[in-house]
Amino acid sequence: MVLQFKRTSTEEFKSVYQDMLKQFPQSELKDYQAYLNLIKSGNYDIILAHNDNIPAGYAIIFKSDKYLLLDYLAVAGMYHGKGFGGEILNSLKKMYPDKAGCFLEVEKPNPVDNNTYRRISFYQRHGAEKINIDYYYPNREGDLAMDLYYIAYKSEIPSRENILNFIKELFGTIHQDIPHIEQVLAKIG
Repeated sequence: MVLQFKRTSTEEFKSVYQDMLKQFPQSELKDYQAYLNLIKSGNYDIILAHNDNIPAGYAIIFKSDKYLLLDYLAVAGMYHGKGFGGEILNSLKKMYPDKAGCFLEVEKPNPVDNNTYRRISFYQRHGAEKINIDYYYPNREGDLAMDLYYIAYKSEIPSRENILNFIKELFGTIHQDIPHIEQVLAKIG
């Protein structure tokens, strides 16, 4: 089985969004129109993965000049445990050869939820290293403490200054609708 990848248009995003509503916590999602605006801005890509023309998963990417952020990664239920998530993650390096690496916002380990450990292990197996920075994901209710990871494509982990500049650009693009974004940025550094 070899996955085929393609960047999608806003028309095809509707089915992806319906899946996002099922797979991700409401606190980590925006409304449909906000995503359409991000896609149209050119800094936000939706990558669809197909297995024999059957939707197998997707990755949603924020792009800066130098780095990527994996905003969402999902695999269709019938393909769980078959290596498709790793294949999607690894494909990003090939699809974005000009980028130095990819950041990941990852839930903190939670002893009550073994899935948090499973996700962290998945990312680490694919080269992600935890960044030593206090990171918060801004949302409508305030913010959510998370860990920031990085997968190097061309270089080692960026400097703290480069990381903070990337986060400012990321928040200014993706989270511009959050009125308290400056307070969240101040918490990060």
